[in-house]
Amino acid sequence: MRPANEGAEHESRRQGILGKVLMLSLVFLPLYPFDMSVIKPEAGVVGLGLTTVGALVTLWGRASRRRMGTPKVVMIKEPELYTAGLYRFMRHPIYTGFSVAFLGHQVAFPSIPGLVVWLLFLATFMRNRIRVEEEMLVEQFQGVYVDYRRNTWKMFPYVY
Repeated sequence: MRPANEGAEHESRRQGILGKVLMLSLVFLPLYPFDMSVIKPEAGVVGLGLTTVGALVTLWGRASRRRMGTPKVVMIKEPELYTAGLYRFMRHPIYTGFSVAFLGHQVAFPSIPGLVVWLLFLATFMRNRIRVEEEMLVEQFQGVYVDYRRNTWKMFPYVY
């Protein structure tokens, strides 16, 4: 059971819909129309590996948050700041997992439109959502979150 929400949502309905459309586009745009004969076996194996690793990171990140995760960006009553597991190294492992999984899909099914959507997804939707979430976390946890942020990577250890 999820904890009660508190206050207003911090993500507009339009942003939520845009995120879902971009995620669906990331999966299906590279597949249509796609000539399966151009896939090199090595790219398929690397792509599948990246997709699998990304999916596992996403699931691990979600599972660690247990009931605290919410589908929308909202304040919740009695929040907990998770700093164990993957959250010990990075603040947004779920988004890291999505990014790696969709990159794997692009490697396996290369397409310029799919690559453009993937880059737009990272550059706009995900960047904005992380900014909003981090503002809320600073508001909720204040100095504790600022210290945590100073000692962890945003998404990719040793990179970002």
